[in-house]
Amino acid sequence: MLKLELREKQMKIGELAKIVNTNVETIRYYERIGLLENPTRTPSGYRNYSSDAVTQLQFIQNSQQLGFSLTEIKELLKKDINRELADKVNNLNNKLRELSQFKDDLLAMISEETILA
Repeated sequence: MLKLELREKQMKIGELAKIVNTNVETIRYYERIGLLENPTRTPSGYRNYSSDAVTQLQFIQNSQQLGFSLTEIKELLKKDINRELADKVNNLNNKLRELSQFKDDLLAMISEETILA
């Protein structure tokens, strides 16, 4: 029901910020650097956002949580997202392998200390 209401409704920047749990200055910043499309404006100059802005901001937030920088997110929005995501997943898998090896090394050291003690 909320998604249906969002599709039909235009919202001001404060409403948008509340929906995606961010600051209005963050939204303005994303517009300035080209991460977020410039919204339509009311005759009095207020920004008027659609549900597309909610989707865009959620994508930006999710991407940041996955470790993407704003520069990388901007590139993602321009490029083939699948290739970029596959590269990021490969990098994460490499880090996980390294951490797993480090954990195994630490466990081996603990085991050796127990034997020597």
